[in-house]
Amino acid sequence: MKKQVRLWTQGPMRRIFPHDAAGRPRSSPQKIAAARGETQCLQVGVRVDGFMFNFITAEVSDLSGPKGARIGSACVDVLYPEYVPVKWQTGMQVPG
Repeated sequence: MKKQVRLWTQGPMRRIFPHDAAGRPRSSPQKIAAARGETQCLQVGVRVDGFMFNFITAEVSDLSGPKGARIGSACVDVLYPEYVPVKWQTGMQVPG
């Protein structure tokens, strides 16, 4: 049985949790913009039907911009999220 791999991007202000449904794939490349010295980020979600994994790697190529502008891949960081334990109860959370 072939497994379907789903990839999608979304902004950094909404977290992707392990049991969230896969996001909607984009029909065009994800575009980000930042001035020199600024930081910009996005998330890439990955789902493989019927398979739960806890390790994945990513590679970044040089980024290209308008009029031939380039940002080398050495200037791009790939960060991998981990679970963040919550020590204090937050709103609408039932103590367990």
